[in-house]
Amino acid sequence: LGLPSAAESLFHQASSSLKAEHKYRNGTVTPVVAFRMMRMMQFGRKLDTPLERETYEAVNQRFFQGASFYRTDGEVRPVAVKLRDSNPFADGDTAKVIKFWNGERWVGRGKGISVRMDGIDTPESNVSGNGKLRGQVKWIMRYLDDEHSISSGDRGALRDLVQSRIVYLGKLSGAVTNAFGEHFADIGIRLAPAYTLRAKHPNECDTLDPWDKYGRLIGRILAGGENQGEDLLAGFLETQLPSAMRAAETEYRSSYEGILRKHRRVLGRWKSEKPELYSIFGLEDTPKPSEIYSETNCGRMAGMWADFCAANPQAKNDLQTFMAFIGAAPPYPKYKGHLTELDMSAELYSLGGVPEVSSGHGLTSDPMFRYVRPIIHDNYPSPVFARYGTQITNIGGDLANLNPPDCRDGSCAVPE
Repeated sequence: LGLPSAAESLFHQASSSLKAEHKYRNGTVTPVVAFRMMRMMQFGRKLDTPLERETYEAVNQRFFQGASFYRTDGEVRPVAVKLRDSNPFADGDTAKVIKFWNGERWVGRGKGISVRMDGIDTPESNVSGNGKLRGQVKWIMRYLDDEHSISSGDRGALRDLVQSRIVYLGKLSGAVTNAFGEHFADIGIRLAPAYTLRAKHPNECDTLDPWDKYGRLIGRILAGGENQGEDLLAGFLETQLPSAMRAAETEYRSSYEGILRKHRRVLGRWKSEKPELYSIFGLEDTPKPSEIYSETNCGRMAGMWADFCAANPQAKNDLQTFMAFIGAAPPYPKYKGHLTELDMSAELYSLGGVPEVSSGHGLTSDPMFRYVRPIIHDNYPSPVFARYGTQITNIGGDLANLNPPDCRDGSCAVPE
C-alpha cells in the first residue's frame, strides 16, 4: 500500500476483535482487515490525523475502488454466483460459493469461500468443534433441569438427547437450503449485500456489512439470474421442496431414532414420571419433514408466500426471508440489518401470528426449535434465551441486545 510503518498500529487496532487467523500480521492486509479499517475510521467521516487520512485513501482505493459504503448512496447490485455442486450449503445458513460473475466471466479459485447468510440463524447441524452448539446444549440442560429436576444419573442421556435434537433440526434446515442450491444451480443464484442497522456510532449506521469476525462473507442469497423480476420461490416450494424433505427424512430421522433407542429406558421413565419432559423428545412428537412439508402443506404455503411477496416486493426470491416464512430458520435480530423487520414479519406466518395460519407451520412448533430461537422480545420468546441469554451469546450482559434498537433512530453503542 506504500504507507509509512506507523500505519501498522492502525491495522492492529482495526483487526483487534477478529479471530486470530484473520488479524493483521506480517505486513499483510486482507480484505477483512481492510474493511475493519474502513469501519474504524467511520468510512471516511472520522479522520483525525494526516496518517489516518492517507491510510483511509490508500485502503479505499486499493480494496474498494473508492466506493461508498452507505446504503443511502445506492445499494450495491447483486452479483451472480455459483455454489459447489455437492452440498452447496455447509449448513442451513452458510453457502459455499465457488465462482463469482465479474461482468465478463466467472472467477474463483480453490474450494471457494463461505458466505454467512444475513438475517437468519438455523439450528446447529455440525457437532465437531462446535462451541456454539456446546453452549446451547449446556444452557438448555440447565433450563430443563430447573423445570423438571433431572437426576444426576439422567444428565448424560439428557445431553445426548438435547444435542441430537438440535442437530436433527439443523439437518432439516440444511435440507431446505441444499434443495434450493441444487434446484437453482442452472436457473441462477445471486448474492446481494447486507447492510447493518446495529452500530456503535451513527456514522456506521446503514452501511455495508460484508464480513463477519470469522472472515466469512455476509450476504443475502437470491434465486434467479440478473434482473429477475417474478418470484421463483413459490414454485420451488410447491414443486421441489416436498420430495427434498421426504429424502431428508429418510437420511436423517433414522440416526436420531437411534439416539432415542439408546436412551429408551430413561425416556420410558420420563414418559410416566415427567410427561412434559418426555414430550420434548418422544419419537411421536419428533418433527416429520415429509408431513410438515407435504405437497398439500407446501401448496398452501406457496399461495401465502405469493401473497406475502405481492405485499412485500423485497421478499421476492430472497432465501433468508423465505426460510423464516416456511419455519425453517428463525430471524437473527441480534445482528439487526436492513431486512430484519421483513424477516420478522415473514416468520409470523410460521409462528401462527397471522390470521391465515393461526396454528403456524414448519419446524417452529418443535420445543427445541423454540429453545434455540434467539428471540425474546415478541409473543413467542425462547424461554432459554429469556433466562440465560447473556450467558449463551455475547450481548454485553444486556438481554435488550438480542434485539438492539435501529441505529437510524439515533440509538447506537452495542457490543462487537
